[in-house]
Amino acid sequence: MSITINGKKYKGGRNVSIVNDKVYINGQLQFDNKDNKEKIEIHIEKDAILKNLEIDGDNDVVIHGDVNGDVNIGGSLSCDNINGNAMSGGSLKCDDIKGNVNAGGSLKCDTIGGNVNAGGSIKCKSIKGDINK
Repeated sequence: MSITINGKKYKGGRNVSIVNDKVYINGQLQFDNKDNKEKIEIHIEKDAILKNLEIDGDNDVVIHGDVNGDVNIGGSLSCDNINGNAMSGGSLKCDDIKGNVNAGGSLKCDTIGGNVNAGGSIKCKSIKGDINK
């Protein structure tokens, strides 16, 4: 059960934060990303459970796999499914999001189970809550 962040594999992480380019897993410092890549790529193995993800800064984030809780990203986000709320400072492109969505830019998703607030265009197959622009 592991999560890979920019090619570095971490075992047993349920809560991931990247703050000031430092990677924290379950509150413990794991890695100082001094390279400060503009794009952060996260691979979640099928047997791994990522409950919450928080990344400060304006990095573009790509998540391969599902997040079982909330996602809070300072930049743009591309992902599979989020089983909680999603907040992105930039654009947001995902499959399904079960909770509320707040995107600073455009939004493109399949199904959203909650309310939507977006600073740009909204393209979704189904939104079950209210839409605010």
